[in-house]
Parts: sequence; C-alpha cells; structure tokens
Amino acid sequence: MSRSMVTTCDICGVSKKDVNHWWIFWTDGVQLVIVSAADEKTAVALPDEYQDACGPKCLGTALDRWVSKGTFDVPKEHYE
Repeated sequence: MSRSMVTTCDICGVSKKDVNHWWIFWTDGVQLVIVSAADEKTAVALPDEYQDACGPKCLGTALDRWVSKGTFDVPKEHYE
C-alpha cells in the first residue's frame, strides 16, 4: 500500500493539485535558493528545511519576508 504525500504552500496553506507552477526555496542564512518544483533533478539535493510556494505571488511574499525580516516564518495569526 503506497502512501500519498500532500504538498501544501508554506505561505498560504493551499494544497498542491496537478499544476507545475510551484517553487521550492530555502536559505543557508546568507543565500536564498529558488528552484522550480517541476525540475525533478533538484529533488535529490533538497535540504531538510526547504519550503514550498504555490506560485509567483507566494514566492514573492516569501522573498519579501526574507529580505525585510531575515525569516520565512509565517505569523501565528495567519493560521488562526
């Protein structure tokens, strides 16, 4: 029996469907790395702390948080 993994956007919380405009991003504290989730070759080298963005708007939100606050953390009230 196989188990399916549901991917959700770490910015807005939407679940991934059958679309390929998702992005994967992470930082080592100095550099921000952004790759297309459609590029299967990158999946092998992903760090444990990577995050998913469902499209350009959420990727832009993540970039804005990282540039202005130095973190991708979502405010607690976002989920309440």
